[in-house]
Amino acid sequence: MHKILFFVTEFWQAGGQRYTYEIDRALDKNKFDVHFLCFRDLNSHPAWADYYYEKHCELDSEVHFYSKFDSENILLKPSSIRSSIRRKKVFSKLNSFLEGFDTIMIQGEWVYSKFQEAISASNKAKCQISILNSISQFPDNYAKFNKNEALKFISAFNKEAIEYELQEFTSSSHFHFPLAINLEESHEKWDVSFLGKKRIGIFTRLTKTKPIDPFLYAFQILHHYDSDFELYIYGNGHPEEIGLADHIRYLNLEGSVKFLGHQGDILESAVRDEIGLTWFLGFHGMPAGFAGYDICSIGLPQLFWDLKPGSKINNNVIPMFSQIIELADYTLKLFQNTNEAIQLSEKQVNYVSEERDIAKFIGFLESYLVKESNND
Repeated sequence: MHKILFFVTEFWQAGGQRYTYEIDRALDKNKFDVHFLCFRDLNSHPAWADYYYEKHCELDSEVHFYSKFDSENILLKPSSIRSSIRRKKVFSKLNSFLEGFDTIMIQGEWVYSKFQEAISASNKAKCQISILNSISQFPDNYAKFNKNEALKFISAFNKEAIEYELQEFTSSSHFHFPLAINLEESHEKWDVSFLGKKRIGIFTRLTKTKPIDPFLYAFQILHHYDSDFELYIYGNGHPEEIGLADHIRYLNLEGSVKFLGHQGDILESAVRDEIGLTWFLGFHGMPAGFAGYDICSIGLPQLFWDLKPGSKINNNVIPMFSQIIELADYTLKLFQNTNEAIQLSEKQVNYVSEERDIAKFIGFLESYLVKESNND
């Protein structure tokens, strides 16, 4: 039995946590003994439920919390002579625990940034760092990494993209594993009649790290073409705090843009509200998160704003835009031409089925993890 530990920050309902859950759900439990080490204790945030905690427990995965090693979070506090002895004790306890695993999956490059100091060299050799962000979003994503260290990365980035991401690293290795989802669950599908409602949906978390203001400018152009268009924005966060509410006022769109908050099931919400088309962020020719693949899976046509303009990737299945006018014009075209919208819908459904069904890829990841463990 291969013993694997996922090191996560929390169990909230977000993209990184979804990525980890999809892997845990797909792993062969006759071959893998799955454990979790979670940095935050349960109920640590008043507004965010520990959505994936129960789901992992239902898979018989065992959950441990970082606080049992470091109840005062001393590692994340400024180092001092007084704290150095306590730090050594925390490091010793943590590494004794980590030694019991064949593979340590660091779920997010920010997790490695925070905890690399605490992990021993022998345990680092067992670490696989899942890249869940991009320098297109966070230019300093790897600022705290030792670029000469022999680190092992796992990501959905293709060859061109990972060379761009890890351009400063000299000794790292990379294993490609696509962002993939379980397609066995059934959901109500998008209907072409929804185009008649002239509603566009955006599913995101409202934060400055997920810039959706280009969509607001594109929507103003679209609204100029036809004032019946509506923009529905779903997701946690406060539009006032990140300036989106101001943008909407400046653009005179207050009556046409609606914030509907967090949705427990984005697919049910999209069908319920009869969304005709969605806008989403992307980079390296791919959606910048799981919501994009979920939406594609029900046939809801989707267009993308490219966070990395100039990419050589040209994909008519995942249409990427870096010009606001072009995004607005193509959106209008799809609402006016149902046949073209249906064609895009069918392409995206087929794409997810062929390229993002986790059942087709999990075996490659399992083999890789066992092989790497045997080589350590």
